Amino acid sequence: MTPYERVLHEMAVTLRGPRRARQRLLDEIAEDLKDAIDAEIAGGVAPDVAEAAVAKRFGKPTSVAHLWNRDQTMQRRAMRRNILILMIATAIAAGLGITQYASGARASHVVHGYGMSLTIPDGWSGRITHGLVRLQGGDVRIEIRESSPTNRLDPFFHPRVVPTLHAFDFRSAEHHLGFTLAGRHFALLPFRARPSRAAIDDANTALRSFTVKAGTYYGQPLTPARFPKRPGWFVGARAGKLLAEGGQTETWAARVPYRDSPSQIPPHRTLSRLPRDGVIIWVSLSRDSALRQRPFNSLHIRRRMIESNFEGLPKGVGLYRASVRRASYDIGLWVFFKTVNPRIDVVARAQAQLDFLRLPTWPRG
Repeated sequence: MTPYERVLHEMAVTLRGPRRARQRLLDEIAEDLKDAIDAEIAGGVAPDVAEAAVAKRFGKPTSVAHLWNRDQTMQRRAMRRNILILMIATAIAAGLGITQYASGARASHVVHGYGMSLTIPDGWSGRITHGLVRLQGGDVRIEIRESSPTNRLDPFFHPRVVPTLHAFDFRSAEHHLGFTLAGRHFALLPFRARPSRAAIDDANTALRSFTVKAGTYYGQPLTPARFPKRPGWFVGARAGKLLAEGGQTETWAARVPYRDSPSQIPPHRTLSRLPRDGVIIWVSLSRDSALRQRPFNSLHIRRRMIESNFEGLPKGVGLYRASVRRASYDIGLWVFFKTVNPRIDVVARAQAQLDFLRLPTWPRG
């Protein structure tokens, strides 16, 4: 059990009160711990050292838990009169800041990470993670997504100040506003809503507090998944780099020499050389700073899920796809068969090879 997990576990077994209220408190603490750990890592501290240091600064989880438990009697009386759940204000450590825990509401506070800083308004929530800032209050939800600078001038990022939001900015489903601070490129994304004037003012106050430091905060190498060398299989992999937007690696195993670039899907040249009982397995590990892939299917190939209706797939070729989540990345699985109805032994051979796949550990993000 990691120091982070141990803090949350000790809190969970000590807390009393309504299940939903306990979970809200645990979620709030988990976010603060992650923010503090991410800030340490962004400063160059190793992940395990960062986690241990933050857990130490947090102190005894039972101290916060006992304060929460002490207030439960007061909360139960208040709830009988339909009064909102009483909030707990606890300073848990200087390194984590003064945080107000309650049923989702928090006092005004500053979040940091990856050379970025933002003041969260009273009653709002927000956090900074790898290449992403999230801010939410009432119906207003805003993201600031960072993009890796390029050598090409892009007028989208020309503004040198954080844009000011207006009511019409919240009316479209997908509305991005670009800007540049300290040589770093960002896109401000206000999600569709009908916010009040006061909410827009609070959002703009927070956005005006957004500061950025120049520096290198990304670029960590990403290890790909690996297939061991086995008779009858041609295997390979390409490593990646964790940029502000995220990163990806590719891995493959085929019954014939692999002839396509690592990112080419479908792998047309290799498919053209595939015999009738041939198989190609292609695996991506990917992380997007803002979005997770929707999970479907599994790493166990189901013959009845092999289809041939993917755009660009050569006629008659069968394809099994799956998307599986892991803590640090999403796994994209593509298994190509020469026919949409491969024999049972061909599917079994593919599954046996897939079972040898070795998944790596990626840095936190």
